[in-house]
Amino acid sequence: MANRLYKVLGIVSLLALIFVLMNRGKIVFEGLMWLVSILFMLIVASIHGILAHSLQPNIKGNLIFYPVLMGILFGVLSAIYFLFIMPLIMK
Repeated sequence: MANRLYKVLGIVSLLALIFVLMNRGKIVFEGLMWLVSILFMLIVASIHGILAHSLQPNIKGNLIFYPVLMGILFGVLSAIYFLFIMPLIMK
């Protein structure tokens, strides 16, 4: 159930982010920054939720790979935000 909720949240947030970026000229800059940041945060949270709920708790606790994977994931998603999405907003 939670996995499905995270998938729906991610898809809706991604579609809303695409819609906002397509119509960015009609939104005040400060509001656009907040809106894009919140939508991207929801996308990151849904990806984290999907990955976190895909592993069983006893396996997740014994893995050193899980925190490393989450760190790499957040690094890659941060790079996507700063290198691709932020320049779109600044135009």
